[in-house]
Amino acid sequence: MSPKRRDVNDEMIKLARRMNQLMDEWKHTSFMSASDEAWQPSVDVIECEHRVCVLADVAGIAREAIQVVVQCDTVIISGTRVLPGADRQKLVHQLELPRGPFRRAVALPFEAESLPMEIEYHDGLLQIHIDKPTP
Repeated sequence: MSPKRRDVNDEMIKLARRMNQLMDEWKHTSFMSASDEAWQPSVDVIECEHRVCVLADVAGIAREAIQVVVQCDTVIISGTRVLPGADRQKLVHQLELPRGPFRRAVALPFEAESLPMEIEYHDGLLQIHIDKPTP
């Protein structure tokens, strides 16, 4: 690869990272969490040979406070994040963690409402394993 092309690629990668950072900052601003809309946790959907795994970043939320529902070809993850000290008046210097209700609907590559599902929760990572339908 030529040096000029490498420079352009490096600049595009830097730009993409900065755009992602700006979008993350924007979605966690106070006006978003103060609205009636729920925030959305980040998710990954990974398909293996026999199952699909949905991974959701829901740190700081007890497993009992998280609901998982499958409707047709969609997994819906919802709950509420309450952070410590939120009920007391304090001087806040930085506020980035989303709080309050969250909801995330994730499309699956197949209808999964009646398929076996396992849910695990470790260190703030919710893992939903759904068996693929047999052909």
